[in-house]
Amino acid sequence: DGFLSTAEINDPVTGTNLQQIFEYFDTNGDGYLDATEDDKICQIYDLVQSQSRLRRQAGCNIPGAADGQLTLAEVQNAMTLDEAVAALDRTDGAVNGGLSRAQVDYLFGPNGGPIADRIDTNGDGFLSNAEINNPVTGTNLVQVFFYFDQPENGNGNMVLDGTEADKICEVYDLIQSQNSNRAKRQAGCNIPDADGDGRLSPAEVERAID
Repeated sequence: DGFLSTAEINDPVTGTNLQQIFEYFDTNGDGYLDATEDDKICQIYDLVQSQSRLRRQAGCNIPGAADGQLTLAEVQNAMTLDEAVAALDRTDGAVNGGLSRAQVDYLFGPNGGPIADRIDTNGDGFLSNAEINNPVTGTNLVQVFFYFDQPENGNGNMVLDGTEADKICEVYDLIQSQNSNRAKRQAGCNIPDADGDGRLSPAEVERAID
């Protein structure tokens, strides 16, 4: 079906595990990830940290959200649609110039199909930046905000409260994390290099990514 379920990924026979992923990226077979071999693992680690449940327990990090409600103005002051799209675009470890349907589904959930169908004017299953920003068939941050406040997705009270704000807050955290991590990555990978040898061992990766 083109979708890898959690059960399929964890299948002991046909699935995979962290050791196999490590070995896949260890292209020279020396048992360590060094040079550019660790790029994807480091990006995955950054993504895990950005979506940490522990972080979200403290509530939404968008300025002004401490009162339990997000207004449109607060969201507009915190991010642009281009920033949100760029952050989601990077979640697969590459910059593709738009969003896959899986990334769109992550943002909009089960009711987002009609939005994606409208934006995907060429029907290729990929929402390019040009399609997203099309003034007629595309979308904007205002429409995204009110999508989450619609009666079928929220309560229609002109603010995002409760779980209505979850995805917007997650995307904001993703933007902030990626901005921070880009600066950090100039000095190297964020996975702790326990023995300081400048490369990642399987044990170091397993300790960092559960």
